[in-house]
Amino acid sequence: MTVTETIPVTGLPVAVRKIIPHIVTGLTNSHIATTEHISPSTVTGYVGILRQRLHCPARCSREIFVHLLLTHLPDCVPAVPEAATDFQADDADRRLIHALTEHNTTAGIAHALGTTPAELSKRITDLRYRMGAADRLGIIVLAHSLKILGTSATEASSVPRDPAAAGPQDGAS
Repeated sequence: MTVTETIPVTGLPVAVRKIIPHIVTGLTNSHIATTEHISPSTVTGYVGILRQRLHCPARCSREIFVHLLLTHLPDCVPAVPEAATDFQADDADRRLIHALTEHNTTAGIAHALGTTPAELSKRITDLRYRMGAADRLGIIVLAHSLKILGTSATEASSVPRDPAAAGPQDGAS
């Protein structure tokens, strides 16, 4: 079962909000800890607070987590890099981007798009190249910056609410 709802993320402690830009840029928890001069367990706790507020299970991919962060905290969406200003998403690009924010595994994304994991990999590589994104997370962040993905809480993607539905994570966290 999936649910789309407005999540209250107001009133986050300053220390928790301070790590959000690092999460959005793709830093690992260890790198965030080093950058902010805090312990890795503190970062893990802050990420847990954010996931709890967003109703985003720990088993959800980093892409889904960042999508929810940027959807519910639009002031955290980075500016569009100059290199990406000319990118125009077609319908296939939009479907792929949305699938990345709605499905937790490569197999799930491929199934949702009616393709194979091998073909999906090619499509993601092509999209990354055309957008100038380093990885899947970069695609999601740029899609928010370019307003391909909405910044309204009412446009949040569905998040697997049942841990069994979330499945194993396939990617960075």
